[in-house]
Amino acid sequence: MWCFYLLCVFLATVSTGTCQCEIPKHHTEIGCQPVHDDDPECPTRFDCDHLTTRNSSKCHYKGISYDLGEQVYAEDICLDACTCTDYGFDYGVNWHCPSVDCSLGTTIAGYECYKQHSFDRCCGENFCYAPDEELPVVQCEYNNVTYLHGQHIETGVPCVKCICEPEFDGTLDGPGCTTTYDRHSIELHGSTLISAGCAPIYYDISPQCLYTYICPVGGEYVVTPDNSTESDYKCTFGDLTFNVGEKLFTWAISECAECTCSTPTLLTCLWNTECGTL
Repeated sequence: MWCFYLLCVFLATVSTGTCQCEIPKHHTEIGCQPVHDDDPECPTRFDCDHLTTRNSSKCHYKGISYDLGEQVYAEDICLDACTCTDYGFDYGVNWHCPSVDCSLGTTIAGYECYKQHSFDRCCGENFCYAPDEELPVVQCEYNNVTYLHGQHIETGVPCVKCICEPEFDGTLDGPGCTTTYDRHSIELHGSTLISAGCAPIYYDISPQCLYTYICPVGGEYVVTPDNSTESDYKCTFGDLTFNVGEKLFTWAISECAECTCSTPTLLTCLWNTECGTL
């Protein structure tokens, strides 16, 4: 059986005592408002009532409603303009965000070619050199692998993107690296799922990086720890309600994902990366 751990680093930048406040990213991203009872820094719960009252015939992004056909630009150079689109009965009104196509490349007979990337453009540019030429001066080492100037570095950490640049120092939080959390925006890609009662699942080793969603399909139930007590505020998932500390069991992925009611009202779910991908 897999073991899971709810990491403090999943949460926001507010710190009290020895651990950060548990402020799940998905609450703040979709505009839920923190409610403070006794602690002025750490919220007791989040008020997400606006999700049930906002106009379902419009698209919503960062607190603004948009009519069908209107567009927004995400904070991601690899996404074209997102258009408010009606997908019909099954998916309703939601954003359509096509990705930039970077599949085209160039090969030259007798030359070695690869894509040179940079952070200010989505697609890499082809760089070719003859076998008898010297390799690019800039080379990077990471995990015993050598990368050429402009190549993507395989970090092994979801949503952490590194490019071989002169400044790269071998660390994933230093120069030459950035995060791509905004590429997985819930409001642009999953608002219909959230409205349907689904919960986002984040990677355990990169807890601000959205992996997928889990949705109620029937057969789920609440797992109550021995030390659980009745809480004033609840988390919800489909028709189920959870006290703080209670967990979700689902036949679909419970061996690889742990969903816990940490800060109501939405469940907080982490995916065990040792399980691979779905």
